Amino acid sequence: MKKAVAVSSCVVVFAGIIAAQASPSRSLEDRKMLSVTIPFVADNGHGKPITGISSSDLSLFDDKQPVQRIMALRGAKEMPLRLGLLIDTSNSQGSSRLYAPGVKAAFDSLNQLLSGPDDKVFIMTFDSVPHGTGFMNRDEVVRARVNLRPGGAGAIYDALNLACTERMRTDSPEVFRRVLILLTDGDDNYSCVTRSEAIGAAQHSGTVIFTVSTGTYRGGDKVLEMIASETGGIAYSGLTDTDMPKVFAKIKTKIEQMYSVTYVPPESGKAGQFRSVELRITSDKKAKVYAPKGYYAASSQ
Repeated sequence: MKKAVAVSSCVVVFAGIIAAQASPSRSLEDRKMLSVTIPFVADNGHGKPITGISSSDLSLFDDKQPVQRIMALRGAKEMPLRLGLLIDTSNSQGSSRLYAPGVKAAFDSLNQLLSGPDDKVFIMTFDSVPHGTGFMNRDEVVRARVNLRPGGAGAIYDALNLACTERMRTDSPEVFRRVLILLTDGDDNYSCVTRSEAIGAAQHSGTVIFTVSTGTYRGGDKVLEMIASETGGIAYSGLTDTDMPKVFAKIKTKIEQMYSVTYVPPESGKAGQFRSVELRITSDKKAKVYAPKGYYAASSQ
């Protein structure tokens, strides 16, 4: 059964969540140290994912300083998926020739994206107000019902903020792949939070955002490119209706090749302080890495 979520138009509560995630298998000494976990995907510069990455392949800088040490490197199979599908149902989608094919491709891809036994997804539609389900497994997705009829203003940033602060935040010691797929034209005309605040909510929660454009104007595509770039995702724009299945197949491949790296930063930042991250693959000079531009420091554990 669908579960509705509503946000009053201008009441926004930011809840900072801990970037560090302690692994139960680590030593007591390690658990006492403040660590940071960053998700990333790497490809060969032509879209083909790089597999078999090891810690020795990584060059990692935190706030422009080399990290103390890398504690863990995890592949996708070691991290259950927590996926959010966000669909813009505002007025502008009614005239978009890409909206219907995009929605169909998105739903067609869900069963393939939920490939692991503990993988879960929620679906959120939004116009001026977001409406979303709870997390669902593959069997529950089949029975989910959402309203996809376009109408109303568009509040993209409010929807992203809600998804990251209310769905993606967790106190679990387990490391997840937290991913949002955002289907929209990039035209926000109603949000109470800013684009920077929405991106910050994603960086607080360690959520990667892939964006798929249903628009035809450059301004909206540039917005979506910024959202994806800042959070470690990829923006897909300039599409035709026949491109949509291919785009979601590419996103599936990226999600299946996602890594996370846990490290000890050179120093502990003040709680809530934004710290930049630079990650490179030193073993392949042509490699392209998609990772968040930074994170917000947590309090000492």
